[in-house]
Amino acid sequence: MMINKKRSESPIWLTPDDCARLVGLSRPQFDRVVRPMLPIVAIKRQGRRLQFDATVTVCLELERRGAEIEKRCARPAPGEDPLLTTGGPSPALERYRAARAELAEMDVKLRSREMIPREGMHIVLVRLGALLRNTLHQLEVEFGRGAYDIVESGLDEFDRELGACRITP
Repeated sequence: MMINKKRSESPIWLTPDDCARLVGLSRPQFDRVVRPMLPIVAIKRQGRRLQFDATVTVCLELERRGAEIEKRCARPAPGEDPLLTTGGPSPALERYRAARAELAEMDVKLRSREMIPREGMHIVLVRLGALLRNTLHQLEVEFGRGAYDIVESGLDEFDRELGACRITP
């Protein structure tokens, strides 16, 4: 840190307790964190008691907190995947990134209702099949067994196709 000691005002000297309160720390925190960072020109002895330059103390503490915030911001947020933003070129990493990108695209499509969840679609198709079977029964009653057999073979094919893509919820 660059501290400009060519200022015209004289420093404000405070006790360690006052400095700790000024920067919002307990005295033990101040002694452990801020005090070791203070340059020798910001410390003076008044009899047996130490005093610290308030301006330098506040500047150092602000810098320390700023560095802490930068460190926290540099870390990935919870739930954020560091493999998506770091690492060199590797085929496995590229496949992983592509898969994550595809999942994100699918999530956007689901949320914007451009895509229907497969489980929901399966439920709708099962209900539709039941409706068609009831209609088939009515066809048999009205037009005979031949109409029933034709439509039933189509519905059986439909059931096989649906069974092949079935998802268990």
